[in-house]
Amino acid sequence: MSTEEEPLHGVRWMLTLYLLVHYGTGLLMIAGAAYAVSRVIQTQRAKLPPVTQSLLPAATPPRRRERKALRRLQRRHPQWSYPVAAPVPRAWYFIGCIPIFATAAVWAVVMPDGARFQVMVESTLGYPASIAQVRLPASRHAALLQAWQPVIAQGARTVEMDYTIGRPPLAIQSRDVLPVQVRQQGDLLQAAFAQPMQTHQLQAALTARGALAAGAVQVHPRTVAPWRERGWTPLLAPAPAGRPTPR
Repeated sequence: MSTEEEPLHGVRWMLTLYLLVHYGTGLLMIAGAAYAVSRVIQTQRAKLPPVTQSLLPAATPPRRRERKALRRLQRRHPQWSYPVAAPVPRAWYFIGCIPIFATAAVWAVVMPDGARFQVMVESTLGYPASIAQVRLPASRHAALLQAWQPVIAQGARTVEMDYTIGRPPLAIQSRDVLPVQVRQQGDLLQAAFAQPMQTHQLQAALTARGALAAGAVQVHPRTVAPWRERGWTPLLAPAPAGRPTPR
């Protein structure tokens, strides 16, 4: 019943966009965390008492005469000694690594896989769909959707994305589902199929399943952006594993 198996959005540019976002957000988050840790360390370092540095030899001479001469030089030339900022304790660097690694872990958990990313982008920017709509009392919408389930199950689109990440390269195969969206506006019921469908076949199937009068169901193609348009609710179909699987 569907007219296309692949989305109209180019797979190649979507993959390129995902890899840019994947690596770009990771680098930005880790760099931001490192910068914040560095600022905190420098702020705390400024609160430490300064350390005095001298241009004179730091080691104490073994001979008494030389020690007296060194003390005499220190009294006569106090400008040869000057304060400098205290060194950063080494433990601070180890403690500072904790939030950086924590940021990397959060990014790894929050960052979606490639197929989920494509579903999010298409749901925001829009994708070609077939809209089926019918007017009838709102109390009958739930029963009609239940009767339409066999047809609606064919309207979801499986999204697949294969890519490699990391060093050494790790091949990833991710899958997700772009579901059929439903919107109710008073007595108007709309179903947005996630891929272009054969208009006449879809109209006939929905009319027969819902036991509706001829011409009650209207089907037309339109670009749908359910995350930008109000009222759309996904009809979740059984989805494949949402997380990427190494090959």
